[in-house]
Amino acid sequence: MERDDMKSRSGIVDLLRFTAIVLMVIFHFSFDLNAFHLVSIDFFKEPFWYGLPRLIVSLFMTSMGASLYFSHGKKIRWSSFNKRLIQLIVCATVISVSTYFIFPQNWIYFGTLHSIATCSILALPFLRWSRWIGILGVLIIIPHLSGFYYYPFWSMAHKSMDYIPPLPWLGFVLIGMSLGHSPFAQWALPQNNFTSFITKVSNHSLIIYLLHQPILWGLVWLISRI
Repeated sequence: MERDDMKSRSGIVDLLRFTAIVLMVIFHFSFDLNAFHLVSIDFFKEPFWYGLPRLIVSLFMTSMGASLYFSHGKKIRWSSFNKRLIQLIVCATVISVSTYFIFPQNWIYFGTLHSIATCSILALPFLRWSRWIGILGVLIIIPHLSGFYYYPFWSMAHKSMDYIPPLPWLGFVLIGMSLGHSPFAQWALPQNNFTSFITKVSNHSLIIYLLHQPILWGLVWLISRI
């Protein structure tokens, strides 16, 4: 969820982020409805609901990789990068601390924002090879998706609500970097009210990520009281 300079935006990045945000809101609203027993969904056994959050993370990671190249090219703007990294770390910490107290049995210790922050650092050395680095990204993803090999990573005993280790998700970041290098990334959204809305949602994706779930949870709680 890197934030691009408003003077030079990529339509592809904005569309990827916007799609991820919309799907995320739909997923969490459904999750909250299920938590309050207003609907009945098995998020682990039903293929659609099992795959949806993984699609959402894939979109976030791909957009982050494209934005990383689009924002920096082959020369890293360290002040901008460090500022965004600090924001991600702070927000990830807020999520960990808040879920620890609200959902102590399933608190998030390495979720999407933690992984985005980590992968943004891991991806930096590959910026100079961004044209072809997507091939490596695909090679990283295939073993995991095929079930042939699952990358080891530190984990805790409890089942986290959101557990996104760097691998294989770094692969989507690398694919996004190649996408950012491609001519498609230079495409700009046509100017109208709807695309302006898409751009605003994309540009404020981090704050939306943080606030949407508490708002949805409160809304569903109110619905459950009716």
